[in-house]
Amino acid sequence: MGDRCTIGKSVAWRGTGVHTGETCAATVHPGASGLQVTSGSGLHPLRSANIVDVARCTGLRFEDGTILTVEHLLSALNGLGITDAVLEIHGPEVPILDGSALPFAQALREAGLERLGGQACPQIEPVEVVTGSSRVRVEPGTGSVAVSISYEHEAIGSQSLSIALTPEVYLHEVAPARTFGLLEDAERLRALGQALGASLDNTLVFSTDGPLTQPRFPDEPVRHKVLDVIGDLTLSGHSIYDLSVRAERPGHAVNVEVARRLRGGDKGREDGY
Repeated sequence: MGDRCTIGKSVAWRGTGVHTGETCAATVHPGASGLQVTSGSGLHPLRSANIVDVARCTGLRFEDGTILTVEHLLSALNGLGITDAVLEIHGPEVPILDGSALPFAQALREAGLERLGGQACPQIEPVEVVTGSSRVRVEPGTGSVAVSISYEHEAIGSQSLSIALTPEVYLHEVAPARTFGLLEDAERLRALGQALGASLDNTLVFSTDGPLTQPRFPDEPVRHKVLDVIGDLTLSGHSIYDLSVRAERPGHAVNVEVARRLRGGDKGREDGY
């Protein structure tokens, strides 16, 4: 288990929410009491937040509203080993920025990392969740993540990645991977009120002929799934560096169910479909 860690100074971002299309802002402040989130009703430990499962993102529900698309920012915090900070969110979502966790991770690292000493969380018992074709198993470990995905779309197909994380490996091999989607789904999602802020500037879009923009990695989709797994499991209250993760066809619903079980008990989850 690693030492607890925070940042040296506050950092902020402003941009569009990928689902609502609204202008949003996020600030991360130094902290010493775990990861906490501010809302209009006060300061809330992330580990006790109500988790909202939705088809395309992960959100947190408080008494005065819901904050969507938290997974990329949480992934950056966890991937860099940051265990203590205060997240201040303005708007219905965390801004999507370029669709990856890289802008968050770069700014957080530039803010400086400060070791607080002490262990972040006790060791876990293994947890495995199977939902349909999705399976995620988490055991005590030191930051190993293995993910496999399979899509009927020929441009994506089957991909797998097994990676031994360090903050530097996360920054260069995981954080740059962008959210992705299919061009054929765009109209349907917008009709459902989703992806209203999606564009080629923040989403790797695949048409029948392949990606519409240059991928950052040949296997960028599975790398983004690794990014999402790390972000969603942050809701458990455990550092990714205390875990070993194996995931087959993961999605936000199965990821947050694992997080819920890791943090113990049935509280803190709401169905948001």
